[in-house]
Amino acid sequence: MTTETRPMLFGYLRVLPGMNIDSVVQTHRMLAEFAKDRGFILGNVFVETKWRQLTSWVAMTNRCRRDGVRNVAVPSAEHLSTVAPLADIMCEEIEGDIGGRLWVVMPTPTPAEQEARQ
Repeated sequence: MTTETRPMLFGYLRVLPGMNIDSVVQTHRMLAEFAKDRGFILGNVFVETKWRQLTSWVAMTNRCRRDGVRNVAVPSAEHLSTVAPLADIMCEEIEGDIGGRLWVVMPTPTPAEQEARQ
């Protein structure tokens, strides 16, 4: 009998303008499904509830370092920052802080895709 040990993954999401409790719950489920599909065990999902604060972000990075978690998933880059270059910087920051990988569940749509949705 073998016991399989899957790596731990933490989630991070920011409550974006327009998100209600139902969309937060749905986003949490999406992170859980992503973790399962990729072979991870979903640990904590850190939720940033106040715009322009990084309280949960700091708690997450500290917890990653303490527990040796090397994988973090976000629903989209927008949950890091609504400004694309800043989202890229935050991605690099977290990967450096935890010595691991940041997974973006839903890639940022291209300008043409955004325009098509309007």
